[in-house]
Parts: sequence; C-alpha cells; structure tokens
Amino acid sequence: MNCWPEDPTHGFTELPLNTSNYQIQKPYNLPLCNRYSFVNGVHKLWVYSTDKPLSKSSPTKPRTEISITGYNYSSNVWQFEGYGYVPCGTSGVCIMQVLGASPPHATTLQLRIYIDGTLKYEAAGRGGNSYHFKFGVYGQINESYYMESRWKDIKVLKKCD
Repeated sequence: MNCWPEDPTHGFTELPLNTSNYQIQKPYNLPLCNRYSFVNGVHKLWVYSTDKPLSKSSPTKPRTEISITGYNYSSNVWQFEGYGYVPCGTSGVCIMQVLGASPPHATTLQLRIYIDGTLKYEAAGRGGNSYHFKFGVYGQINESYYMESRWKDIKVLKKCD
C-alpha cells in the first residue's frame, strides 16, 4: 500500500513563465512602486479600500493584481500553482482568479484545493470559452481598509496529452 498521495502536478508540464507574462493592474492614478514590489523572489501586492480602480472608466473596486498573459486557454486541463500568503487583517478580498466566464460573470471558479497532497475541494465553472489566471488583491465585499497578499514560486502547468 502506498502511503504517499499522488503528486497533484503528475502528468502536467510546467510552462516557461517570466516577467514578460505579467501584466500588473493597479490603481490608475498611482505609480506601480506604490502598490507592488518584487524582492527576493516574493511578489508583494497591496491596495487600500479608498484607492481608485484600474482605469477611470472602471466600475470595479480597487485592486493590485498580476494577470498572466500568453497562456490563455480554451481547452485541456491547466493548473496555477504558487505559494500565497495573506497577512492578518486582510479580509473581503479575492486573491486568485480564473478569468473567463459566460455573461454576466467575469470570472469562473475552476478551483481544486489540495492539502498535504490530498484533493479536498473541487468546484464547477461558470461557462465561458477563454480563460487566464490572475493573482494579487482585489477588494470585494466588506473589504478591510488595507489589503495585501504575497506570492512566490508562481507556475503555470498544462496537462500532457
């Protein structure tokens, strides 16, 4: 009997990922350094509930997020992997999204949660036909005044055929 759970990345190929794949969205009226840093391999993203949205015409709440470009997908099985940390006091935020859904939704939930190598939660999506990954902080409902998340070792993987 095998005591070790199967590696959740078994059968997946890690795709090349670098800063050219990162499109950073932040409050439109601030320089990037006021809401994002990358030090010692850690992406730190933060925003305040009083910040502006990502564009003057956006009706959304404040965010500082990295949208991964170059790996939009419409079929097969894909996986986002990274180590995320949310400091105490941050609440009411989205820290990771899979963008792409059927209207009226912008995001679809394609979430698989593994804890200690064992699948704990899997949810259905919201339709759509083109998806991509985002991570950071995005104010939602009853968000805290200060919101932050930190990420390292970000990977995008695709299931081998």
